[in-house]
Amino acid sequence: MIRICVCIFALIFSSHIFAGAIWTNYQLSVPYNNAAKVATLMENYTKTNAGKSFPGLVFLNAVVANGNQRATHNLAIVYKDEKQWEERRAAVANDKEYGRMMAQLNNLAEFVSETVYEHVGGYGLAAEDTKQWIGIAANVKDEARYLEIVDGIMSQTDPAASIDFWAARAGADPGVTHVVTIGVQSRADYNANPEVRQALAQVSNAAKDVRTIMGINYVDNVMTMGPLTSADMR
Repeated sequence: MIRICVCIFALIFSSHIFAGAIWTNYQLSVPYNNAAKVATLMENYTKTNAGKSFPGLVFLNAVVANGNQRATHNLAIVYKDEKQWEERRAAVANDKEYGRMMAQLNNLAEFVSETVYEHVGGYGLAAEDTKQWIGIAANVKDEARYLEIVDGIMSQTDPAASIDFWAARAGADPGVTHVVTIGVQSRADYNANPEVRQALAQVSNAAKDVRTIMGINYVDNVMTMGPLTSADMR
């Protein structure tokens, strides 16, 4: 069982300098009877001194569809940059309130996987207002060209969602180099929007030589916490 308390301290990073926001993603397997308890635990933690000092943004999401993965939830923790992430890890390393919360969380859920992403582009609505998510895992051969294509198309439309592009830096599934997160109020409305369909078709056609979609998943937001905003990340 992977334990979050020792999570990413020993990761060996490449020579890439993390200039963008950092998203540390934890896939959780939560028994049905514990789901509400996990949400309550997280909410109560925000009322502690340790929780109040948290500088980033946390999304607790419930999985709707993710293929054969056994995770039922994901805990997405976003920091403004790598330095903020590093400072936060050091600040809570020996904090009793944080340690108590982590001990309880480990009793309620199993940590399935841990992945680190870096923000490389973002458009549209505020992620912190999202109710439902679409996650797209991709293999990108040329990041600069891919983002150039997306930027050109996004500049001609008003995104009806929160759209962020993340480069995988550690712990991703083999072949996955990037993840696109699309935050909406309703997936049904978003998927049925003619302008959205047109924009997605444009990206798919223009990026066919540099991007291959590896998988898509759906999750619903359970709770969002923290002072960081999309404006701080983008």
